[in-house]
Amino acid sequence: MAGRQTMFCSMCNYRTWSYLGFVKHVVEKHQHDANFRVRCPIAGCQRSFASWHSFRSHRSRHRQNALPVRHMEDVEVPVEGDPPSPTAEGNAAVDVVSSERQFQYGQAATILELTERYRLPQSVVNGILQASKSLTRSLLELLKLKLVEGLRGKEPGEASEIIESCLNSSELFVGLESEHLRKSFYRSNFQLIEPCSILLGSERQWRVRNWKQKLVKVDDTAYFVPLLANLEALLRNESILKQVETVRYANEDHLKDLCDGGYIRNHPVFSRHPDALQIVAYYDDLEIVNPLGTKIKKHKVGMFYYTIANIHPKFRSTLRAI
Repeated sequence: MAGRQTMFCSMCNYRTWSYLGFVKHVVEKHQHDANFRVRCPIAGCQRSFASWHSFRSHRSRHRQNALPVRHMEDVEVPVEGDPPSPTAEGNAAVDVVSSERQFQYGQAATILELTERYRLPQSVVNGILQASKSLTRSLLELLKLKLVEGLRGKEPGEASEIIESCLNSSELFVGLESEHLRKSFYRSNFQLIEPCSILLGSERQWRVRNWKQKLVKVDDTAYFVPLLANLEALLRNESILKQVETVRYANEDHLKDLCDGGYIRNHPVFSRHPDALQIVAYYDDLEIVNPLGTKIKKHKVGMFYYTIANIHPKFRSTLRAI
């Protein structure tokens, strides 16, 4: 379609006209690539980046004008009397569906960033979504009035109906309004793996209930993320799978990584299968309250976590790889 900017990935043969699709491709395919090198796809910007973090910072600086804008003169309009092309109509329908899908992905990623990066509770996120939707409706009403006023005298009846139907169908956070809907979307699209609970035991403790001391039953519960499901989700990332399948031979002269030590070299499994998964497990006690307070031992949490030694140390040392 005329006037549409095609965006190319500088690391592979991927191409798209959707900026959100380009960013999603970079995240899924190249984010953890050791040879990361991405050029900004925005027209007029020729900057290139050697890491995902620098590209993300650059993207946030001009996020407002990052999406390519389609002007009316860029839209192909069939000549009056000529039958519309079925192929063109089919491609336009696919483009609309793809754009709506990418837009929903962007909304879900924004909500996930609020809860995971900024640690906002779900009740606060719900309030932000409702306020955002209210502001968006006001903006759409204002835009509708301006469009109707601008199109006055130019087939007002038909134009007003078309514009109103298009604007009324534009709604933010559709299918993401509640925590349940968001988790369903995360499971089906972001490979969310929820923790499972195990009842370790129960005991009787004195607790205050209705201003009276009562002996109540208290359960001791442990939570875990299934290891196999977590590994499967991790290895679906092609960049991670590529690093696992790439055998890094031990350095004979210097100890730079786990595979350089004698334990990996002489291990009965890793010595014969250098591409086997090398899972490094850790255990830590985590204090979730003020460590200078009283009765702090009651609030200490033991945590097991792991990382994969097959990942290059440059990426394995980051918090995201744990």
